Amino acid sequence: MKLALTFLVLFCAAFLTGIDAGARELVLVTQTASDLPALKKRDMRRLFLGYKNIQGASVTAIINDEDKQLQKLFLQNIVFMSESNYQKQLLRGALQQGLIKPKVLGSTQGIADALGQDTEAVSFMWKSDVARHEHLRLVQTVWVE
Repeated sequence: MKLALTFLVLFCAAFLTGIDAGARELVLVTQTASDLPALKKRDMRRLFLGYKNIQGASVTAIINDEDKQLQKLFLQNIVFMSESNYQKQLLRGALQQGLIKPKVLGSTQGIADALGQDTEAVSFMWKSDVARHEHLRLVQTVWVE
C-alpha cells in the first residue's frame, strides 16, 4: 500500500511540475525564406499525397525516411493511413490525376539541404533537429510525445 501511495505522489508531482522526460515533437518545416503559413490537417495530407497547390501556394513535399518512428508518425498524424494504403493512394493519384509522388530522403541533413535549395519545399522532422539548421523554419507542430 505504501508503495502504491508513493508512486501516486511521485506521479502527481511530476505531472504538476511539468517534468518533461525528453519529449519529442514531430514538426513541419520549410526554409526561412518561405512564407508558408500553418496548414490544416487536410492540406498537410493533400501535400504529401502529391498535390502541389496548397492554400493558393505552390508547395512541394519531401518525405523524411530517416527512422521508423518518424515514418510511423508521418503515416498516423499527417496522411492518416497505413503504409500500404498510402502507397496505393500515391499510385492512384499518379495514374488518375497525374500527381507526382513526393521525393523521399533518408537523412535529416539531406532534408535540410533540399529545403535550403527550394523555397516551395516542405518536410517533417524532429523539432530538436530544426535548431541545427539555421536556414530552416518551423511551420507547425504535428505531434508531441
